[in-house]
Amino acid sequence: MTPDPIDSPSSTAIEQLQAFGLSTYASRMYVALLRNGVSTARGVSEVADVPRTRVYDAAEELLENDLIDVEEHSPKHFDPVPARDAIRKLRQEYRYREATLTAVLSMLEGENDDESDVRTVTGRAEVVDCLVDVVRAATEEIILVTDGTPLSEELLDTLSEAAEDGIQVRIVGDVDGDGGGNGGGNGNGGGNGGGNGDGHGDGHGDAIATHIPDVETVTRIPETADIPDGKRLLVDGTQAVVTVSVGRDRSSDPTLAVWGTGERNLLVEMLKDALTEWFDDETVSASRSE
Repeated sequence: MTPDPIDSPSSTAIEQLQAFGLSTYASRMYVALLRNGVSTARGVSEVADVPRTRVYDAAEELLENDLIDVEEHSPKHFDPVPARDAIRKLRQEYRYREATLTAVLSMLEGENDDESDVRTVTGRAEVVDCLVDVVRAATEEIILVTDGTPLSEELLDTLSEAAEDGIQVRIVGDVDGDGGGNGGGNGNGGGNGGGNGDGHGDGHGDAIATHIPDVETVTRIPETADIPDGKRLLVDGTQAVVTVSVGRDRSSDPTLAVWGTGERNLLVEMLKDALTEWFDDETVSASRSE
């Protein structure tokens, strides 16, 4: 049974880190470092209930997961990354696993369905090309859910061309680029996303407004809406792309995309369901399957 997080925050944190795939010793070491600050192997062993002979194994695991930094003193000092960075890293790993599982389950489910297809794309340039290709195939409606990281010039240009061709373009989420996920506090709920965020945020909103002046943006969304890291693209209710960034740097283009086609495709249905849950039914394409 999970400990009461109020009574046992350390135990709960260790248990949850293990649920995300860290070993017991690595979980104990990270929690101890977070509570006590920079420490040596001896210090970790004394406060984290990690045998001295296993501290370096745990440190290597945490280093591989970008959860600590190592200061090359004699002896070495271990410095935990801030909790928010750890959560972001673990969330990215979860999204990566979710996207991969969705891809393989879609492949299995679609083996006997000629109308359903799913592919995975890896590499930053390749992911951008995938998003651009799907946008170019649109004939009626494009819904792009963004976490606030900048859109590439090529994608912005392609969205602009689609809007000029009369295709409805909707951008949902943190268009001001403040990284806040829900973006409700910075925008005015509509218009071109010109919120009151920091300099980087205003630049991102301005880039969208400049490239696509007639774009419809949705920034004031429900607090319960879970806008994940990465981007979600739904085109004509029949093509969906989910992107995931791997590593600490969320400012660069994603490194993995899962691309599904077909109204009955698992990825397409999941994104339609999410949009319907986040917003009213009118946000989703009229072609939404019943």
